[in-house]
Amino acid sequence: MTSEPTLVLTWLGAARDSLAAHRRALDTINVFPVADSDTGTNMWLTVMEGLAFAAMAGPAATEGEQARAFERGAVLGARGNSGVILSQFLAGMLDSLAHEGGLSRADAPRMARALAAGSAAAFDAVGVPVDGTMVSVAAAAADAAALAASNAPGGNAPGGNASGGNAPGSGNGGGGNGGAADVVRAAVARAREALATTREVLPAAREAGVIDAGAWGLTLVLEALWEAYAGPQSLPPIQARVPGGEDDAVGTGGDGDATPANRGHGALPGGGVYEVMFVSGNTDPQGATPDDAPGAGWRELSAQLASMGDSVAVSGIRGLVQAHVHTNIPDDVVELADTLGSSQILVRHIGAARQRDTRTGMVALTRAPGLAAPLANTGAVVLVIPAQAGLTDREFSRAVRDAGEREVVVAAADAELRQAATLLAEGRTAPEVHVVSATHEAQVVAAATAFALLEPQQRAATAIDGAVRGCHTLAVPEPGWVEEAVRAATDADVLTVILPHGVDATAAHNAVRPHVSEDTDVQVYQGRHLAGGVLLGVERVP
Repeated sequence: MTSEPTLVLTWLGAARDSLAAHRRALDTINVFPVADSDTGTNMWLTVMEGLAFAAMAGPAATEGEQARAFERGAVLGARGNSGVILSQFLAGMLDSLAHEGGLSRADAPRMARALAAGSAAAFDAVGVPVDGTMVSVAAAAADAAALAASNAPGGNAPGGNASGGNAPGSGNGGGGNGGAADVVRAAVARAREALATTREVLPAAREAGVIDAGAWGLTLVLEALWEAYAGPQSLPPIQARVPGGEDDAVGTGGDGDATPANRGHGALPGGGVYEVMFVSGNTDPQGATPDDAPGAGWRELSAQLASMGDSVAVSGIRGLVQAHVHTNIPDDVVELADTLGSSQILVRHIGAARQRDTRTGMVALTRAPGLAAPLANTGAVVLVIPAQAGLTDREFSRAVRDAGEREVVVAAADAELRQAATLLAEGRTAPEVHVVSATHEAQVVAAATAFALLEPQQRAATAIDGAVRGCHTLAVPEPGWVEEAVRAATDADVLTVILPHGVDATAAHNAVRPHVSEDTDVQVYQGRHLAGGVLLGVERVP
């Protein structure tokens, strides 16, 4: 039996390893909420971030200190809808266990309560819970755990939070680790049963002939908990696809080289093509507070985001909140995130990101929140860094990982952000990172446009840096800027206009367009930046 300070890390380390082993298979069958082929990657990276924070607690940390650090890291580093839900599920479990002596001291009733707490937290994280997904598996596992604990000698665990389950392997052990292990075994058995039904219950999964990827990932995490108690277990393979179909069996111990799932499934009505994620509250790794979450609370935030899109997931612990949404109005979500004091606002265009070559990517760092959507439209990963906020290694590394596998080009107009990115890029080899010479937001736009137009034979850094150098820039005060723009646009092929907060884009376009050559492409963006005036970029094709 593993000693108390490390049992929780034994479990979470095994969960990380299992998610890594199944990462490709999970990505391949990812069809819900959108078929963006990243569920396995997102869940694996979320656990990785949690373990990185737990390691920072040091070798002398207690189990409770390790668990608390893991929770914080997982919430800060959560990726995508599945990662946010997983981080909240784990935080709910770990908090419940911490209040009752920790994982190593859990008996059957305590473990059942922890699984119920994890399930409740997962439901709370989701704006609109959907049957046949992660939350369904979590609820089924909690129900089976409650039944197993109540059948154990001396057990009187409260009931679960979903329709009942008659789990095989229900507890026949007494208190202590044996009883907890039996409860986990029952939860795993029921989770696997619920997982198998997701291919019928969830419409997108039924149409694609697969099980739900997020539900499978959560099942792997529960299996890792059982193995932390009982050692490696030989479990029957998970049937990832419709039985009898091509590559239908993907075992629990393999990567699973399945053919890609149908990419047309997954979008819910009222959702959107942009993925927006942000973190607000106390993001200092050592700065946890007793509060559950900042501001009005993360449950209210979940409702706000649900009015802006779908695939909402919000995770909150001790002064920190991580939010995720798919939306067609990213500007509104970015503005909401900014009002909450967010220091990290990540925006991606789901379709553009899915269609590009994943070997090469781009990260755009901007102080102009209105540029988030146009930059994301090119396939770049966009980090909006509000005024006065800096760029941290965690934020930068996350965006780089999300952008590309081999080569990532970074563009940042702000001198502080560019310097920070340059320092953080030094020595990185996987992927190789290049920071181009942009010094103006119009050059960041030019860089992103060049990225979208890359030919397969072109080296990304060279082509994008060339586009930056070919974009001549100036910044002018708002009064009289139209005359400056018209003068600068003489013989220009492209005129880029980025407007500060409060200047109407349609009126600006109408003011400039009649006074420049009809051959000049006039691009007007509502940058919504607070300083620097009207930003102009001029490009002339040699």
